[in-house]
Amino acid sequence: MRKTLTLLVVAGLTLSACGSVRDSRLNPVNWFGQSRSESVEREAKTNALIPERRALSRKRDEAPAPGPLVQRITALTVDRTAGGAVIRAEGVTAAGGAFDVGMLPIEAGQDDATLSFELRARLPARTTPGAPEAARKVIAATSVTNQQLQGVRSIRVMGLENMRSTRR
Repeated sequence: MRKTLTLLVVAGLTLSACGSVRDSRLNPVNWFGQSRSESVEREAKTNALIPERRALSRKRDEAPAPGPLVQRITALTVDRTAGGAVIRAEGVTAAGGAFDVGMLPIEAGQDDATLSFELRARLPARTTPGAPEAARKVIAATSVTNQQLQGVRSIRVMGLENMRSTRR
């Protein structure tokens, strides 16, 4: 009876300690926390209707220009994998029918500890202006290796109105 009671007390104390490991930095699931939204300040461009270069002068090997930025970023998650991580972003476009959604990396400037992406999607020629938010929702993901994550403290995904970031 005494051994059983001692074993139950030790098992109870051991299980109660699991709650603190769940929230600690030792747990690899918690390496990137919850994302948060931030506002984006854009530089004033000249005129968006005037192309920066002619479409006919594009080289054949060059990829077509990516679509416009997604209107708003609604969620950002980072899932660890064996060889790195999968970064998944959800957003809402300005109009319905978006396609060719992708996360394009932004070159690191002075801050090498931040991995930045832009969420872009192409819109069809005929858009649906009054589409509900569920019809305008887009999801994109990209994978990064452990080498790319080395030294990274935060991951940021930018849209037109806001950006979401998550920290280690």
